[in-house]
Amino acid sequence: MIARAFLCLAFAAVVVRAAEPTVRSADVRGLQVGQTTTITLDGDDLGGTPQLMLPFPVKQKIQAGATPKRVSFDVTLDSGAVPGFYHLRVVTDGGVSLPIPIAVDALPQRPFAEIVASLPISLHGTLSGSGVLTTQFTAKAGDKISVEVEAQRLGSKLRPVVHLLDARRRQLAWAWSHPTLKGDARLQATLPADGIYTVSLHDTEYAGAAPGYFRLKIGKWSFADQVFPSIVGKFHNSVE
Repeated sequence: MIARAFLCLAFAAVVVRAAEPTVRSADVRGLQVGQTTTITLDGDDLGGTPQLMLPFPVKQKIQAGATPKRVSFDVTLDSGAVPGFYHLRVVTDGGVSLPIPIAVDALPQRPFAEIVASLPISLHGTLSGSGVLTTQFTAKAGDKISVEVEAQRLGSKLRPVVHLLDARRRQLAWAWSHPTLKGDARLQATLPADGIYTVSLHDTEYAGAAPGYFRLKIGKWSFADQVFPSIVGKFHNSVE
């Protein structure tokens, strides 16, 4: 009887040690090309010696203070990393977590803030229900600005609507979910004057479901939504 109890306890201990990691949230869902980004993950069974798994090589370092519920990584990407959307996983002695989508580009990645010190920037946050988030930046007359929300493309349930307002709170431009962006939103504007501008973000029906995480990009960057033609012949190296 004692031997059987001992074996049961040993088996239970093995099961606990072998639990696969679970990622519930990430404070940022993007990595900057050629730079170091700090990403904090919350979840379960993240202890031991966790590592990030990505489809390209990265340098990673665990910050001090990691626990089985929370761990922060300093992740450095090579300057040749290709921008796009990728899957990130956590690997521990217990196994591999389910993937979470992340974006990779040249923008600095920061948690959402009400004031932006410099552009371009990529702000990460969470929005649900009837909530409205705003952030402000300073710019000059003639500046060409793009404002883009990545939510649906990252697996979020937020249906974004984004507004650009001037210093008098007059709307200069707005955008909502668009099929080209897989349900996300982007606006572009040429700013009319020097001053402070406000970006406002909310759900299409002010009833955002959870999870409502998003990535809000503000500034100027290059992008391509479509490629034509969509295929290239087997013996062709280029198209015109």
